[in-house]
Formats: sequence, C-alpha cells, structure tokens
Amino acid sequence: MVHPWPALLISASGALAAGCGSIGSAGVATGHPAIASREPNSPLRAALAWFGAIDAKEQHQVLAAFAPGVTAGTSWREWGAGSWPTFSGVRCKGESQTAISATVMCTFSESQAPSTGNPVSFWTVSFVHTRQGRWLIVNYGQG
Repeated sequence: MVHPWPALLISASGALAAGCGSIGSAGVATGHPAIASREPNSPLRAALAWFGAIDAKEQHQVLAAFAPGVTAGTSWREWGAGSWPTFSGVRCKGESQTAISATVMCTFSESQAPSTGNPVSFWTVSFVHTRQGRWLIVNYGQG
C-alpha cells in the first residue's frame, strides 16, 4: 500500500562523501556506494531533498520530485501544504541501483498531520533516472 506522503530531507549546505556521509543536521545518507556517490544528483540526495521540500511546505518542489504521470504525487497537490506532516531524524539508505532505477529506504519520525492519518516511521522510495540526469520518484510508501 502506498502511503500518501513522500519522504526526504536535505540541508542546503550539506555534501555527501563517497560511500556514506552526512547532509547537514537534517538527514544522513548511507548505504550502497554507487547511490551515496559524490554526484550532486544521486537517488539519496533526491530523497533527502524531497523530505526537505515537504518540511519547508514547498508544494512546487514536492510535486517536481515525481516523474510525469505518476499518480503517487497527486495527493500532495490536493492537500494544502499546511496539512502536511514534518519529518525529523531522516536517515536514508540505498537499497539498489541500476542505470535507470533505484530504491532508497528512509526512516524518520513523522509528525501527526490531518492529511496523513497515523504517523509511520519509514518509506521505501523508488526512482527512475531521466535522460536529463534527474532521479524522479515513481513510488513511495510501505510494502
């Protein structure tokens, strides 16, 4: 079942080290060395940036994180940003990656929010790699 909320957090001043690293105080990226690369546009960074956009209540950036035509992102448009949860202690770990897809597991503490129901503590976020070099979300949630 797909949870109605995406997950990711990044601080603007952070940088990933090869293998694993810290991104400011907002999130930690660990896991698969190819995913936790020095690349500024890795699946881990995309996931953390998405959580950061949610916390900043930046609807345009939250929606832009999804691949075109992906229905998993439509709920973010319908809910007002004021009803979105916040995420703290976000930690993301790369699970798998190919040239065109990746899966990242993120754990966090989610606040209670009117639009999401009961808070959860993790999401798996699936990405597709575009021709433009971006990693975009195609699915997220539990299960």
